[in-house]
Amino acid sequence: ELRGHGQVVSTLMDLHTFDSHTLAHSLNVCVIGLMLGDEHLRRHGWRDGRGRQRHDDHDVRLQKLGTGLLLHDVGKLLIPAEILRKPGRLTADEMALVREHPRAGLDLVEGGSLASLAKVCILGHHERLDGRGYPDGRGADLHENAQIAGLADVYDAVSSMRVYQARRPTHEAWELVMSLAGTAFPLELVKIFKETVAPYPEGVAVRLSDGRRGIVSKVHRDHVSRPTVRVTGEEGGAVTPYDVDLFTRLDVTILDTLEDLDGPAGADRPEPAHASDELQEQRLAGVVAG
Repeated sequence: ELRGHGQVVSTLMDLHTFDSHTLAHSLNVCVIGLMLGDEHLRRHGWRDGRGRQRHDDHDVRLQKLGTGLLLHDVGKLLIPAEILRKPGRLTADEMALVREHPRAGLDLVEGGSLASLAKVCILGHHERLDGRGYPDGRGADLHENAQIAGLADVYDAVSSMRVYQARRPTHEAWELVMSLAGTAFPLELVKIFKETVAPYPEGVAVRLSDGRRGIVSKVHRDHVSRPTVRVTGEEGGAVTPYDVDLFTRLDVTILDTLEDLDGPAGADRPEPAHASDELQEQRLAGVVAG
């Protein structure tokens, strides 16, 4: 798909030069969105212009979705870098400029032969089911590719470190997406996310409800929220590592993720000095509500 659009590769390189974080974010959104899109097509197929439900062209539609996911934030090329990377509160004019990046992104690719299935990701990734998004305030008629792009964008944006916002643990970002079911995103899409994306990925250090600490060693495809944890510490100190399968031990839950596995079992995660609650609310409003 990329080979057929030389300007797309050039635009991605421009994005890398302009802001490497935005490119990394775009790659993350592409991976997450393709996982969701693949499962959505397997379960529901797609509806053609005559209203017929179809299950063909699976890979072709995924390729076009992936291209749109890669390019969803390309409009940020037209936002001044000092605004995009501003560590403080944005002014009303600056926020209005930021909110134009979906339309600006569409303008950047409009001259090429990019498929409409990709373009809807660029224009619609900040639109929401309840009509509270931007740039057009679209609602229930929003294309499913745009909805997928929006959900993947929220999840990665919240769980990634930015100059204006501290990274939130993956499980908090996961729970945030859960809370948006039926308002910002369709219930069925959030259900697919819940069953596809793990709140506690492999390699994450966690604290269990009984005081034990460990590392997520295996995520089970059929129940992603109940992983196997390799226990490395208990209340009394270090232990010989052993596995606990949380799917079979329903009396044990994960209380929190840990920044440092060697730290005290009850230590709280430090809050970065630059991430004030007020600034978090402003920037998260830009991510979640539009």
